[in-house]
Amino acid sequence: MATYRALLSYLCKLRDETSIWFALPREIDSWWRARSRMSVVAKGSSWRIEGDGAEQAVLAFAKEVNGRLVYELAEPERKLPDGAWNGS
Repeated sequence: MATYRALLSYLCKLRDETSIWFALPREIDSWWRARSRMSVVAKGSSWRIEGDGAEQAVLAFAKEVNGRLVYELAEPERKLPDGAWNGS
């Protein structure tokens, strides 16, 4: 029990000193249930999220830049990079 309390204390300190968001288990459950009702689909030369809750979701694209993984948040519809698979 002492180890668990120490972990919680550390996480609270980390949360207060940084901009990290810690999701509660019920928030994670809610997201994955909503996510299961959505799909990422290619429409012509863009990607979009369809299904219940799609208006609350945002696509993120990962790429390597100088040996680091970086994420780029997409606009509601995003053009595919040249040569990318478009699902057709």
